[in-house]
Amino acid sequence: MYENPVQIGQIAIPAKAGIQSSPRQPRILKQLFKIKIIAYRDCPPPNVLDSGSLPALHSSRKRERVFQPERILNMTKMSRIRFNFLRLALLLASPFLIYSALAQENAPVHPSMTLAGHTHFIAAVAYSPDGRTLASGGWDGKVRFWDAETGGLLRTLKGHRGSIYGIAFSPDGKTLASGGRDMKVRLWNVQTGAALKTLEGHTHFVGRMAFSPDGKTLASAGNDDTIRLWDAQTGAHLQTLKGHTSDIYAIAYSPDGSTIATGADDDTIRLWDGKTGAPLQTLLGHTARVRTVYFSPDSATLASGAEDDMIRLWDVKTGAPLKKIVGHLHYVTDVKYAPDGKTLASASDDRTVRVWDVKTGAALRTLSGHESYVVSVAYSPDGKRLASASNDSAIRLWDASTGAHLQTLLGHRSKELRAVAYSPDGKTLATGGSSPAVCVWDAKTGAYLWKLDDLPSAPRAVAYSPDGKTLAVASSLGVWLWNAPTKAYLRPLMGHQGEVTDVVFSPDGKRIASVGMDDTARLWDIKTGGLLNTLRGHVSFVYAAAYSPDGKLLATGGLDRTARIWDAQTGQHLNTLGDKKAVVYDVAFSPDGKTLAWAGGGGAVQLWDVQTGSPLKTLSAGAGKMYAAAFSPDSRLLASAGEEKVIRVWDIKTGKVVETFSAEGAPIRSLAFSPDGKSLAAADEDYSGRIYLLAVQRP
Repeated sequence: MYENPVQIGQIAIPAKAGIQSSPRQPRILKQLFKIKIIAYRDCPPPNVLDSGSLPALHSSRKRERVFQPERILNMTKMSRIRFNFLRLALLLASPFLIYSALAQENAPVHPSMTLAGHTHFIAAVAYSPDGRTLASGGWDGKVRFWDAETGGLLRTLKGHRGSIYGIAFSPDGKTLASGGRDMKVRLWNVQTGAALKTLEGHTHFVGRMAFSPDGKTLASAGNDDTIRLWDAQTGAHLQTLKGHTSDIYAIAYSPDGSTIATGADDDTIRLWDGKTGAPLQTLLGHTARVRTVYFSPDSATLASGAEDDMIRLWDVKTGAPLKKIVGHLHYVTDVKYAPDGKTLASASDDRTVRVWDVKTGAALRTLSGHESYVVSVAYSPDGKRLASASNDSAIRLWDASTGAHLQTLLGHRSKELRAVAYSPDGKTLATGGSSPAVCVWDAKTGAYLWKLDDLPSAPRAVAYSPDGKTLAVASSLGVWLWNAPTKAYLRPLMGHQGEVTDVVFSPDGKRIASVGMDDTARLWDIKTGGLLNTLRGHVSFVYAAAYSPDGKLLATGGLDRTARIWDAQTGQHLNTLGDKKAVVYDVAFSPDGKTLAWAGGGGAVQLWDVQTGSPLKTLSAGAGKMYAAAFSPDSRLLASAGEEKVIRVWDIKTGKVVETFSAEGAPIRSLAFSPDGKSLAAADEDYSGRIYLLAVQRP
């Protein structure tokens, strides 16, 4: 057994360490991608667009008023013809999207420090009244306290069952309120982290809370269309305010305590008497769901943001509209006045934070850097800093006066992994998962090095060229080539009529073979990107491909329960291996070229004589499907893994297991030996997205 797999721990990346960040690439069809390495190693956030429900509150009443291509792709009722037409249209348009994105993109910012934190989307962030502590709450169901100056994680509070959608500090900074999917409001002692009280009464998700300025009353709002007022000391329910006809997304007390403002899915803002709860006014003007409301420091003006991409300023006393601020390209999710009331900060689904001059409505600066929807923003009490939280699971700190990026409090990137590959020199490890990003790590230390984000779609496989200069990424939209040393995008290889499931380089580095769900294998010229040959013979999806060490043969395997061997130069079909009893998920040639192994659905790895096509040995590992197989460089060992979550290392000569390692949470999808054979990398498909680095002991 592997008693002590390499532990790499939490990551911290100072900018001065010289770690390179990849250039920003075109943002096309985003999906969520998060990973951990070994002992929860974090991968910095890819550019993503969450195509699901909104982070503030999960509303069952979805109202899409803005055209979003990424959501269209998720429509299950779309016909295959329409889907393929749309995909083709997007691919044809991608050069224009690329140039447009590059032309509009701000220069990339580099974090001065990276710290571990949330394991899912962050929904809310708030400064303590003294400015020393930053609190955040997210979909991982936890509240976290951070040192606002250093970014250090102070403590994590657990108690909610499900996502947290809102948090609020009491005016004295001693209590924090949180609310979420479990329909409960929880009160916490900020200094000790102890749970104080649980307030129950809402009949649906609780999304936003606000303390009265005197700290005696807590107001909460949720998806049950009500506002509830609570005694902040005893937790007693005081009053329920009704008037909105749909989910309530925003709530705020005026600084003088005289007024409560709420915003909702019914496109309205309502003002209530802060003392009695009596309705005062209904403000009409937004044409979509109101996501945020916030009072100016003098309580005279109310700012609101909505899904009409608009910020509006209102006279609190009369309810008259004062100003309309336009600039965001997508939903406005949060607005906050600076402590001096002169500027207004806003967060948006366009992945930016914008700072506005309140008097003129002019845009002063745009803060770019988040990789997904920005859902919350907060000024420090002294007004010198801005904090923003995003669906990329990161909190960013900014200089409020200059817009300079100061720090990133980075959450875990947890999502299933599908692919792992060593560079030819064994120094780096590339990983890919269920969102459009590839992360590259130091194979010895596990340190994050750089990433390719903004890929056109999530990678199914990654591969290094033999010289290590090119990185190939297979995805649902084709094969994409990148220059590994410079991180520059090279070219796409387009031709498959379905998702590409695997990609491999020929040993001389001149060709690439790809296989996919169009039942074919395709051979490509690396230099030109031209299609050389299409290999047809499989009668269903092809899942795996491998070149023989001399480059003369290509092996493929797939859903038709066969492994096929082809002449890699001519594309001629040479042999079909298998008894058609199990799906073939992976194929691998031994380094000496004499043996082909394939991992299949029968819980075994089959070994075949390449020259004769006859079966040599069956390595039976259990009842679960085997998803991955890899030979050691000296051809003496074979590693296998799959549905059983157990990595086994076999002595090929004896057919016996020499070492095993039990994975923590999910099936293993990919295996790779280091070039020196001393380490084995394994990627699982658990939501936490672990990568295991194992020291291989020779028998």
